[in-house]
Amino acid sequence: MTLEIFVHRAMLNANENSLDGILNCVKNDFSLELDLRYNEHVYLTHDKNSSNILFEDACKILQNSKFLISLHIKEFSAILPTIKIIKEFSLQTNSFLFMTDLDYKNIKNIVTDNVEIGYYASNLPLITNSKFYWCDETQSKWYDKKNLEDLHAHNIFCIAMSPELTKKANKDEIQSEWERFINLDFDGICTNFPLELKDFVENSSI
Repeated sequence: MTLEIFVHRAMLNANENSLDGILNCVKNDFSLELDLRYNEHVYLTHDKNSSNILFEDACKILQNSKFLISLHIKEFSAILPTIKIIKEFSLQTNSFLFMTDLDYKNIKNIVTDNVEIGYYASNLPLITNSKFYWCDETQSKWYDKKNLEDLHAHNIFCIAMSPELTKKANKDEIQSEWERFINLDFDGICTNFPLELKDFVENSSI
């Protein structure tokens, strides 16, 4: 199995949600996750009013990329402008949008274009039409072989959030969870430590 490594907020030897970080992800062939908000334009930012980096500028870097691009939409007003930009740069085939699991139906009602909408699964998820499930266990401990096999039987690509993204965790705890995710056959892991995860996978006997 080839594990897809997602760089959380494209934070690879650079500030979070930055063009330098995106460039570094491209150079290292890592998939990435970005936070998007809207205020007349779509910006790369986790928090409101804290960035002047345009999503459009990020897409100029990403437009010829082959890896996966996960777009965490932080507010509904960003959805349609984001989709417009995705289509302008022909990124529909390797990108997907997601919000929280509670917002999934609302996004699906807004989106009619050929753009993938991911499902945020913090509990044992329902089977939806989504091809991508962004997973954590913040609401319940639902990861097990059977649940992952059921999702894979529906051709769902499952991405686990590394523990440091949701709580304080030391190196041993993080690597222990990486091992668990790999043993469960997750398709991808999103982490703040992509280089370390790559080394872990390459040197692991799992």
